[in-house]
Amino acid sequence: RLEADKVIEDVKSLYGDKKGTLDSIPEFVLPFSYLKDNNNIMDLAFDSNFLPSKSEARRLIKNGGLSLNDERVEEIDLIIEEKLLEDNCLILKKGKKSFLKIIFK
Repeated sequence: RLEADKVIEDVKSLYGDKKGTLDSIPEFVLPFSYLKDNNNIMDLAFDSNFLPSKSEARRLIKNGGLSLNDERVEEIDLIIEEKLLEDNCLILKKGKKSFLKIIFK
């Protein structure tokens, strides 16, 4: 829960504290079954159209430029599991200002 609050603070600091700014983060919906397929962080970034290729995801991870729920991703083979979800979502962050909220339904 604290990680989600940190992400919200980051978004507010980037986009201002206006009402509705969190609603302006792009969203992508995936089925819950996605979590059972042993997909890793590179698959998630590519499948959600957040990054154009898995090699771009690999490069970002190696350079420390990709975060998941405001935690820097350090392993290219990080498996996306249900325990990583907060309120049935994940927030991917690339660099300082590019966010994507991934909702699992």
